[in-house]
Amino acid sequence: MAKSAGSRVLDRTTSTIIETHRSGGNIADVLKSVGESVREIERIRDEEVPLLWAGDLHSLRLANEVRNMVTCAEMYLRSNIERKESRGTTIREDYPLTDNINWLKWVMLKKSDNKMNLWTEDIPIETYRLKPGREKKPHIAWEAAKRRGIVTEIGEGGVKWA
Repeated sequence: MAKSAGSRVLDRTTSTIIETHRSGGNIADVLKSVGESVREIERIRDEEVPLLWAGDLHSLRLANEVRNMVTCAEMYLRSNIERKESRGTTIREDYPLTDNINWLKWVMLKKSDNKMNLWTEDIPIETYRLKPGREKKPHIAWEAAKRRGIVTEIGEGGVKWA
């Protein structure tokens, strides 16, 4: 059975995101790959998604699902590029520290004029009962990598691979 246009777009989007995470330890290659991934997601969004069509309600659901997944992929990639630290599932070789001094921020996204706008807003820590310490410390994933001997140094300038 031939794949639908929506399935092909979804496959390309998924493989684009997966390729973004293959690094081989070279952050320059990763950043180049992320940039290429964003451009590919934009191309899929602008050139392929508008060509999706539905002959029945099931296909309409799939077409809408593909469109939404492409949008989510773009939001994911752009927000991870914007964050200049490692926090949660954003684990960056070039910014291995969780930075509670400069990066207690939300990365915000909003569609305006058919374009994705991105900015940061400080988290209103003063309104929270429990407050994180204002410090920079290695992300837990990098600490685990160091304990296992995968990396030897973790600091402001990045990580040093063993």
